[in-house]
Amino acid sequence: MAMTIRPAVDGDVPRLMPLMDAAIEELQEGFLDDAQIESSKAIMGIDRQLIDDGTYFVVEIDGAVAGCGGWSRRATLYGGDHSAGRNAALLDPATEPARIRAMYTHPLYARRGVGRLIIETCEAAAAAEGFATIELMATRSGRPLYEAVGFQAMEELEDDSGGAPVPLTRMLKELPLPNPRPSRRGESNRRSGAASVGPDRRPQRSSATDTPRRHHRRSSAEARRPRTRPKARTPEVDVAEFPVEPGVPGVCVATPSRRSVRRDGDRSMSFGCGRRRHYRPRLR
Repeated sequence: MAMTIRPAVDGDVPRLMPLMDAAIEELQEGFLDDAQIESSKAIMGIDRQLIDDGTYFVVEIDGAVAGCGGWSRRATLYGGDHSAGRNAALLDPATEPARIRAMYTHPLYARRGVGRLIIETCEAAAAAEGFATIELMATRSGRPLYEAVGFQAMEELEDDSGGAPVPLTRMLKELPLPNPRPSRRGESNRRSGAASVGPDRRPQRSSATDTPRRHHRRSSAEARRPRTRPKARTPEVDVAEFPVEPGVPGVCVATPSRRSVRRDGDRSMSFGCGRRRHYRPRLR
């Protein structure tokens, strides 16, 4: 099943009229009585102003017209070309909600996602023009769909301009704000000059220039070169010279590297130093 949506044109009107009549007569059974269904035809229908504004859409499934609907930037909330009380004044996106208008689905294609596709298309178009909210006038048969997509009931009323009173519900929905471009961690702080704070409430470095040298990553050439520690040069510098033990021949000479004691005929022994200085022997 290939479902497509496109803007409606004047040439679609002859095919949309019977679709609307079928939707009013069949899809409202069980919600309205016969008199109310007949009265609905007087307050509903096609509005060519939406086609002229380019805000009305046609949904086709495998080439057949499956539904239609649109949105409006004008004050009229519902009704067709023949309805009284129409108002073509443009709405203010900053203070007024856009309108969802003239939603109809052919009974053969009901509950296949036709209405949801139209609503999503209308919401995206209205949000692109700066509207923050959108509203509609729902019939009893259409209200479950609108509630499923996030509309909330604001007012219950009846329209008896067609004869029998037809129950309607004015519903409103807030449009989602466009998602901002995700920024990297600390980018906003770097621009403002503020320091980012970690989980432990300590300020963290926010720029590459603040990174200490020990955290600098080696380049590929440096990574291939093995790290070698240069051999420490330990020149013998006399610091102190004293006997090892009374009666033991030999002396101990202190140098910055190691302290060793050389006894006659014995191997040298090394000792650590509390001041982190070591000594090496120098025999006489």
